[in-house]
Amino acid sequence: TRMVTSGYGPSVDIYDLATGQRAQQLTRPHSQHINISRFACLTPTLLATSSFDRTVKMWDLRCSRAVYTCRSPRPFVMISFSPTDLFLLTSAVDNTVTQHCVADGRPVCTLDMQRHMRDDVFTRAYYANDGSHIISGSSEEKCVRIHCAYSGAHAATIDVSQTSRSPEMYVQSLRPDPHGFMQ
Repeated sequence: TRMVTSGYGPSVDIYDLATGQRAQQLTRPHSQHINISRFACLTPTLLATSSFDRTVKMWDLRCSRAVYTCRSPRPFVMISFSPTDLFLLTSAVDNTVTQHCVADGRPVCTLDMQRHMRDDVFTRAYYANDGSHIISGSSEEKCVRIHCAYSGAHAATIDVSQTSRSPEMYVQSLRPDPHGFMQ
């Protein structure tokens, strides 16, 4: 019934899909542009935002305020709620992927991945299927990694350059199949 929009502007806007009107606005929630805004999967009043200002904020829309802030030494690129809303997955520049407890923001596990010490390695991570696995990829790498969401243990690496005719192949974007991945 609602849609969230964000980006290079200074606000996060929430629209009522029935009327097409803006229903709520979070003004200047971050000091830099907002990369991703996401509603929780099951909890309609929870919203998370991530920014290059190195913060992720969890919002309770009933009171229009941040419940907590997660910080990183690297700029955040991506966020994703687990299907049960128990965890929030954050991805930051240079293969920094951490799973947080939605209730209080504390880190539950950080995935062990090679760092390149570069500011142009934009890492994205998502929950696959029922939330039991995490799939991640980075813009300056030719592989996709699969980790166990419960332990953070590495499960598999897929070399995408092996399936492409282009030697310049790298991971710019990815999405797991929500209907059958890893079954």
